[in-house]
Amino acid sequence: MFESEQAAIVELLQTGTANGGGIPREMPTSAAAKVQKATTAAAAHNQLGRNSQIGRGKTKTGPNTRTASQNGGLTRVDMIAAVLRRHPRRTVRELIALLDQEYRWKTTESAVTGHLYTRRDKFVHTQPDRSTNRPVTWSLK
Repeated sequence: MFESEQAAIVELLQTGTANGGGIPREMPTSAAAKVQKATTAAAAHNQLGRNSQIGRGKTKTGPNTRTASQNGGLTRVDMIAAVLRRHPRRTVRELIALLDQEYRWKTTESAVTGHLYTRRDKFVHTQPDRSTNRPVTWSLK
């Protein structure tokens, strides 16, 4: 804001109160305002916790946060396993299409392959064949 706009806003705010004593006469300069905003945001982030997000994210933090498996719900690994049980030997892209079709889970290739590779006790894949351009296919163990 410009200096004249700041003064006008301060004057309007002071006339809005009964005695004008609760609002300071000077508005902070833009550099001071930026420092104050950054300090406030950092303090709020530290107060909320290390794993929490400020803004548009949908993550929940705190003592009442639970995963789907703790609530008796279906986990993402369970969804992948169910799809592979019904449709064995599928590529990652085919698996993503089936997950979206059956469970409305719009995911990425890296998320699905991360689940598949970290759960080697549940999932097995074929070796890629570069001579015939055959990609890796996944199945349940």
